[in-house]
This record gives sequence, structure tokens and C-alpha cells, in this order.
Amino acid sequence: MEKNRGIIRELLKFEFELGHSAKEAIDNINRAKGNGTVSKATAYLWQKMAQKSLGSNLLLNSLILRTENGTAVGSTNSKNNGKK
Repeated sequence: MEKNRGIIRELLKFEFELGHSAKEAIDNINRAKGNGTVSKATAYLWQKMAQKSLGSNLLLNSLILRTENGTAVGSTNSKNNGKK
């Protein structure tokens, strides 16, 4: 499977919403989409971010949307700098 970051992150989000560990998420996604689709580092990073959101999916959804829109995580949009 060609690696598509947005899809991988959505799959990881789904796995963590189900309460699966990073190890379980890696095994499930790689079994379904092909060995090597998701790396250990990526899964543990996203698990850590999911845990920091304290049960709220707002942070994880925000990060996924930023990634899909092509803006780097933690960056600001230099076009408007928060202004309308």
C-alpha cells in the first residue's frame, strides 16, 4: 500500500478510540494494509498525543486536519497570522 499520511493517521485515531495500544494498532493496520504501512515511531507518537487530549478528540482531529490541509503541526498560517 502506498503510504498516505492522512489515511494512516485516521486509522491510528480509530484504533486508539477503540482503546487499542500502539502495539495492537501497529499489528492491526499492518495486517490489513501491508507490512510496514505504519511504523512503531508513528504509532507511539500518535498514541501519546491521543492520551494528552484527555479523552477529547479535539487535539487529534485538529492535528489530522492540519496534516490533510498541508500545514505543519504546530505552525501558524503566515497569510493571516490569526487575523481575519
